[in-house]
Amino acid sequence: MKSFTEFESALLGALQQERSDLQGLQAASEAQLSAWVEHLFREYLGYTHWKEISREGSTPVGSKGSKQLFPDLRIEVLDNGLIFVECKRPGRLDGPKGQDELNDAANQLRTYIRAHVDRATVKPKTVLGIVTDGNRWLLMGLNRTNEFHTIAEWAFLTDDPRLIAQRLWLLAKPALAQPTSALVEFLARRTLADVLKDNTKWLTKKVNEKLPDGNVSEEMIAKWLRDSFSDPVVPPRLVPADSSLAADHVPPRTSSLTDKSLIAEPESIVDSPEPVGRRIMLSDLLSAGLLLPQDVLMVEGFEGRRQTATITPDGKINLAGQIFDSVSPAALRALELAGKSRIAVNGWATFRVLRAGNYVGTLLQIRGQYEDREQEESAVGSPQDAGPHGEEGLDTAAPSAVEQIKPLLGLLPELKVNTNKSAISLYAGKLCVGYAYPRKKGLPRIRVYVGDMCPEWATQDPTYGSWCYVDDWSTNLERVITLFKEAPRLRAEDMAAGRDPYRRRTQSPGSTASSSAE
Repeated sequence: MKSFTEFESALLGALQQERSDLQGLQAASEAQLSAWVEHLFREYLGYTHWKEISREGSTPVGSKGSKQLFPDLRIEVLDNGLIFVECKRPGRLDGPKGQDELNDAANQLRTYIRAHVDRATVKPKTVLGIVTDGNRWLLMGLNRTNEFHTIAEWAFLTDDPRLIAQRLWLLAKPALAQPTSALVEFLARRTLADVLKDNTKWLTKKVNEKLPDGNVSEEMIAKWLRDSFSDPVVPPRLVPADSSLAADHVPPRTSSLTDKSLIAEPESIVDSPEPVGRRIMLSDLLSAGLLLPQDVLMVEGFEGRRQTATITPDGKINLAGQIFDSVSPAALRALELAGKSRIAVNGWATFRVLRAGNYVGTLLQIRGQYEDREQEESAVGSPQDAGPHGEEGLDTAAPSAVEQIKPLLGLLPELKVNTNKSAISLYAGKLCVGYAYPRKKGLPRIRVYVGDMCPEWATQDPTYGSWCYVDDWSTNLERVITLFKEAPRLRAEDMAAGRDPYRRRTQSPGSTASSSAE
């Protein structure tokens, strides 16, 4: 393994198994997690010699008073460099006190590093520190003025696989051994981004002075700078965790201008497979009343440009006078008209539905409601009777979202989880009483059945009168549990009264629901 392309191919091909192994360590000790982290360094990052990695207790890095200091792992890097790793029990950095735990661990790691640097006769060329609980990773380093700085953070279970590959490559032996290491290049590009960002006003002035006529805005200059540091060839896309792409199928990507945009964020418009089973059509959603003929489909393209389409009575899409039988080809053409070129998209995730000017969800989310209805009305109904629901075919965010809501599920043992392409459904027996929608950042968004009364601290569903959303449910845990405890009774009463659980709200609330992907 000498190049990033080889490394990325190997990591992406094994990422599903590595994530599965990590999830199996949720009740493990720090020592067991340390062994898994060591495995990553040996298997993928090129540290294969037995002397290159030392475990806790074998090599002290210094002392504090009378106490010797040992990192969990110490990795020797070529040309007098060191990587120190501080491991915490799996999941510890994602709990309610996760940030405090992370800060304490980072301070402990800084103590290790200071102790080593202070006693070293030859100052190491590269000193890096890592704090991790397996999922959450914090990478820090020492600069030339001997000050600590954060280099990058990532989540192993939830981040885009290519982002994970980019981050881990910073630690790879061949990357650090290059004349200009991947780490130095990464930091240089980020520093350049900061310098340019602070000087866009001056740059805009200089550019406009050279123009024969007209002016360009500072925002346009900033966009051009971002674009100049991104790869214009490879479209943003999300590589599934179970990807087994061969090396020649994984096009290399270059770093972009800023840390957060080193790799494109996972977009809802990525290409993803259709669910296995009976094919659901727009006509099905129209017949079920989940879509209305007057609903408008919308995509966002280049610089916020919008392209709309309408739905014909027989469930086809009318886009600029052209009729499409299928959703994804229509979405692809709509994006093209909006100035955004894509090779392939999942049209169900791309199209947003506007009703009377209000955003009511993506086609994918509305299809998920239809699937839940079908499941409730079927003989099997209950998710445990419907067979196992694994990660195969799911959006890669869904499994991690299930992990994120486990603190809530642990307090509601009566709820069962069922997953589909658009959301995580929560069942009490055979009744769907809630949903969890994965988001790019933060905890999943919760939707719960409340009957006719949505509490003031929650957000009314803009379309369906018996549901409400809870965004920051972790700070309202007791009240959310109360809602879920009441939801089965409310649903059963409404069912007995013949009321549709997805009946439309007679008057739209003042605020509209935001996209679950945001």
